[in-house]
Amino acid sequence: LRVLIVSATVGAGDAGNARELARRLKASGHEVTVQDFLEAAPLRIGKALSKTYEAELRHAPWAYELAFQIWFWVPFLLVPLARFLSFFTRRTVRRWARESSADVVVSTFPIATQVLGDMRQRAQRRRPWHRRSGLHAPAVNFITDFGYHPFWAHPGIDLNLAVHPRTVADVASHTGRPSAACAPLVGPQFSTARPRRASQRARLGLRQRELAVLISSGSWGVGAVRETFELVATRPGLVPVVACGRNDALRSHLEDVARDKGYRAIVLGWTDDMAGLMAACDVLVENAGGLTSLEAMATGVPMVSFRPIPGHGRNSAAAMSAAGVTFLAHDPGEFLDNLVLLGRPGPAREAQLAAAARLFSSDAAVTVADLAA
Repeated sequence: LRVLIVSATVGAGDAGNARELARRLKASGHEVTVQDFLEAAPLRIGKALSKTYEAELRHAPWAYELAFQIWFWVPFLLVPLARFLSFFTRRTVRRWARESSADVVVSTFPIATQVLGDMRQRAQRRRPWHRRSGLHAPAVNFITDFGYHPFWAHPGIDLNLAVHPRTVADVASHTGRPSAACAPLVGPQFSTARPRRASQRARLGLRQRELAVLISSGSWGVGAVRETFELVATRPGLVPVVACGRNDALRSHLEDVARDKGYRAIVLGWTDDMAGLMAACDVLVENAGGLTSLEAMATGVPMVSFRPIPGHGRNSAAAMSAAGVTFLAHDPGEFLDNLVLLGRPGPAREAQLAAAARLFSSDAAVTVADLAA
């Protein structure tokens, strides 16, 4: 079977999901093409939008929160927006589908989902010029975040996939389209990382009884990382291990703070071995509910959500907390107490890890291939 995956190089999560889906499909003998949706827009508009999004998260988080919430207030505006986005990008998307001879097209990026949904509806209209600009292969939408948001689904999509049954129910209710739960698209290196714990802790210089707290801030290093770092570093017995992504300025700042204040801390930049880093740590602090959270679930590392970023970060943290796969801390005291509670063996840790393990059931790659067939 021939599968076209449309993702986007916005952060690392969407592209990471696409890579893992492609790996699984190729391992099963299918032909896979992965395209960056940002390249579909003319005049490099897609790249400019990505930069604008990053700038909002860094400097004007209130603006992103407003843009995220507005679709809950006026969801009827999504239809004209999808048509507008489709007008500028569908010619390139149709070319990708034609060149790959796609039996099915999968989106791991919300804007691409809106375009594919509109194109599927155009393919089913009576007028020839509508059908010519439509998408005639079935389209699958893989929702990469927890929770529901109107922008993450479109009524023209043939099948929606999400990692939690509650999200599946919400999407099905709002779109009226077939929806199903499937396991997160996490690489096999995470589920097999625990035996590396001793060697990875030795590599990082962690002592046996130290409770290592991995602080994740995504590939851009955004959110209240500095506050989180200070809280963990000043709590006796906790060692912050900070993954700053590609934010060199953040890494340099935290290194300076640790040196000036004498903190016992490990500050890292971008790493290609996130599985090894997770295996070495006892608990993860997350603020965005993205791919890193799903990787922690696969590794068997409990999570505490603290100061989630606006928009999808807060939405996902609330949904994950309701599902029992993270603890959403509302103040510093609650945050630190639960780091210790979940970082050490005990009923709370076991309950959270069990809830996360239940998500890893069906395989999205098998579902996609079945639809294509």
